[in-house]
Amino acid sequence: MASAPLPSFSVVIPAYRAAGFVAQAIGSALAQTYPPLEVLVVDDASPDGGATVRAIEAFGPAVRLLRLAHNVGPSGARNAGWAAAQADYVAFLDADDVWHPEKLHRVAQVLVAHPHIQFLGHPFVVGPFPPAAVLDRARVRRLPFWRILLKNPYPAPGIVVRRTLPLRFEVRYRHTQDHELALCAASRGACYYLPAPLVQLGRPQGAPGGVSGNHWGMRRDELRLYRNVGHYRRAWHVAVPLLLVYSLAKHVYRGALRRLAGRHKPTA
Repeated sequence: MASAPLPSFSVVIPAYRAAGFVAQAIGSALAQTYPPLEVLVVDDASPDGGATVRAIEAFGPAVRLLRLAHNVGPSGARNAGWAAAQADYVAFLDADDVWHPEKLHRVAQVLVAHPHIQFLGHPFVVGPFPPAAVLDRARVRRLPFWRILLKNPYPAPGIVVRRTLPLRFEVRYRHTQDHELALCAASRGACYYLPAPLVQLGRPQGAPGGVSGNHWGMRRDELRLYRNVGHYRRAWHVAVPLLLVYSLAKHVYRGALRRLAGRHKPTA
């Protein structure tokens, strides 16, 4: 009996002032052991004199370049790439991150074994990728709504969606758009998780210079998610006060940890 064919992937990379690093992200997508059908890079009206566009165009026809006339933010840029995608699934990658060379092959194997999956994600690493033996032990599992709500397990460069999934990233969220999309997907059906770190972040989460480095912006968006939790699951509306306290407590606790780390930071 013939095995099912592997699905095709469109890779979507939003880019904004990314001339200095987008080539690494594109290169990691093109170097996959299971090649994508296409790599779409969306230039989000970068105000850098065309440097980001030139870095993308250096890859020639291997990359589809979408140029937005106006800056719409990472959510809008991802949505533009999603709308233009032609493959079975859309896999998102950020311009300052890179994928493990076997990312698409491992994800494709999961999707062949579980063809009902429409939303899949995996974690990240900041340092080196783990050995193959560690990745081989990862088993896909369905995550309950409460687990996704309390702590977002789906970083944007680890998200893979069926192209026809009738959802999009919410442009009103500048810092937690991946979390919001996951909650929307969970409200419609099931979200799945492959505990294999197949993306390497260009900088640690929360580091200065990145979107997650705006700690209060991240918290403000999470508070908005929690205030609107009834939109995703009606029964959870009664938990809004507890969720708001939980989010603010996390903010205070993490702020204290950062201050403590700053005091103990070695000086030159």
